[in-house]
Amino acid sequence: MREFRHYILTPFNLHLYGERREAQLANARLTPDEWMDHRLELFGTYTLPSIAGQSCKDFTWLVMLDENTSPRHRKILDAMQFPNLRLCYRNTETGNTSVISEFEKGDYDLITTRIDNDDAFQRGFVQSVQECYRRKAERDKPWAIILPYGYILDANSGQMFFMEHPANNCPTMVEDSQTPKTIWSIKHIQIPQTLPTEYTCEKPSWVMIVHGQNISNQMIYGGTIKVHYDKPLPLSLLADFNIHLQSVPKF
Repeated sequence: MREFRHYILTPFNLHLYGERREAQLANARLTPDEWMDHRLELFGTYTLPSIAGQSCKDFTWLVMLDENTSPRHRKILDAMQFPNLRLCYRNTETGNTSVISEFEKGDYDLITTRIDNDDAFQRGFVQSVQECYRRKAERDKPWAIILPYGYILDANSGQMFFMEHPANNCPTMVEDSQTPKTIWSIKHIQIPQTLPTEYTCEKPSWVMIVHGQNISNQMIYGGTIKVHYDKPLPLSLLADFNIHLQSVPKF
């Protein structure tokens, strides 16, 4: 079996400070700094502990940030660092948002997994992805890995529900390191129709946080997405994500 490198990719605030994005924020009565304050609270509460608490440590987490990120917010992010986390700043005004330069040089299987800055992984997520890769490593590349089961947490009501989403926003792509495109090259909802896809892990493996400032804060009913709204779940289940809450904080 070939060597592999596994990267988790998070686009944190790229293009946050451009005129178009600031106009969108203004419509929501937000400034970029207010958006960052709110998102860093979510990131520190959910995403960061879930990735830091992974049982398998054989990965690098690349968090992509706009070069215009304020010194105050950079200081907060710096304080969150741990050995697997790499903060990568980009000058988006010149169009330089590529993550490819961050990858190790060489010939290997490149594994890239996407996670947004307001979602979380179960502590065995990375291990499940890599076990699936090892079982299917000889297949033709590129191909995808999807863990279809997770939770959806409504930050407004404080309720959490089981969710089945076969095209969720935490997919993984396996490809050749010599011709990288990464998981960002395909919209997550299109992956099962675009790439050969392996579904793995029958237990809840991710948490999608629904809050007032995210784009996907309204659930889609029917089709292949199933949410068990009739059975609210205890927040104690989040301990398996290295998240320990008595109640859902209001940011």
